[in-house]
Amino acid sequence: MVLTPEQVREQVLSALADEARRMLDEGVVDSPMDLDLAMITGAGFQFWNGGLTPLRDRTGIAEKVCGQRFLPPGVANVTC
Repeated sequence: MVLTPEQVREQVLSALADEARRMLDEGVVDSPMDLDLAMITGAGFQFWNGGLTPLRDRTGIAEKVCGQRFLPPGVANVTC
């Protein structure tokens, strides 16, 4: 089966959302913001996305994979 670039992106973002939820549930990190800061400063995640959790919230992947958003509604929204 050949995946489209969008399907690959969704699978990667889904796996990251699942891992983020596990780290929060297990107490590895105290808050989604701690995880975002670690990913931006330590792993080179794109800061313009706001970190790992806002991107998952904006794309709807957090709710799809974890059943809930990481951040309150409106926090991860991008307005122009």
